[in-house]
Order: sequence, then C-alpha cells, then structure tokens
Amino acid sequence: TELMEAMRVLKEERLVRRTTQTALRRSEAKFKELLDTSPDLIYILDRHGRFRYVSPSVGPLLGISENELIGHHFSALLPSDHLSHTQYRFRERRTRQRATRSFEIQLIHKHHNYPENADILPRFQLFASGIYTPDNGGAATRYIGTCGIAREMSQAHAFEHRLLRAEETATIGQLALSASRRLNSPIQ
Repeated sequence: TELMEAMRVLKEERLVRRTTQTALRRSEAKFKELLDTSPDLIYILDRHGRFRYVSPSVGPLLGISENELIGHHFSALLPSDHLSHTQYRFRERRTRQRATRSFEIQLIHKHHNYPENADILPRFQLFASGIYTPDNGGAATRYIGTCGIAREMSQAHAFEHRLLRAEETATIGQLALSASRRLNSPIQ
C-alpha cells in the first residue's frame, strides 16, 4: 500500500509538472507575441551595453533588422554628439521610481546620412530600467543589464506643433480684435 501511495503521488506530481510547463510555454508565447507586435522599440542590453534582444519594430522605425543589432553596442544607434548625455539614460542601472522616464532622445536611422540630416533623425521618448539578479543565495543583487522602451515621438511632436500654431493664431486674432476696438474701427 505504501508503494501504491508513493506511485499515486508521483503520478500527481508529474501531472502538475506537465500542466505547469504547458501553462509556462503558453505564457511565454503570449509575452513574446506582445513584444514582437509592439509598435515601440523594446530592447534588452547586457551589462556591457550590448543588445541581447531588440523588438522587430526596429525595422520600420530605424531601417535596421533586430538581427543586425544583436551583440552590438547600443551606441550604434546614437549620434556621436549625443552619446555623452544619452548613454547614461539608455543604459539605465536604476530601478522603479528612480529609473529613466520620458527622456527624449534621437536615434540614427540606417538610411539617413548623419550628421548632414541631423534635423530629420527620429525622436523617441525613452523609458529604461536596470535588471538585477539575486547573487549568493539571494543575499545581494547583481546588475545584469538594462531593459528599455523607446516610443517614437514624431506624431506627438506634430500634434504639439499644430496645437502651438492654433494657439498662436488665436492670440494674434485676439490682439487684432483688441487693436481694432482701441482704434474704434473694425478690421476687415
């Protein structure tokens, strides 16, 4: 009877393990699909600043495939004159509230000649956070890299520009109306 009970427990453990593995595979597939279909540039850097993962959105955003970036340093995407003030944020080590949030950067597009066309470099809003792993039985943590999201800003900038122009037009209209009232003559 003890042997039968041990075999029953072993079968139950195998069933639980298989169910858990199946659920984990499904969860990983959903997570990968989410990353791969995001319109944002999602990346993971190792502790040396080399790309370990880059979402496929990098192609439409920067004209380069994710496979061309894997293993290369992140500085390949940054204009050299932006590197000094941007690299700290792109390769963020801080986490939670102290991590990089809404930091504006420009990235190099493969088909633009930099610096000749510096004004047309795509602009992004960067969100980045350090990745840590337990070390020595979980007693301490060790920095292993950075994960980040770069959201393209061209649409947001275009909207802000249109809004600013509308405000300027409204202000000019108000000034003209005020001036015409002071002159007691309507502006045609």
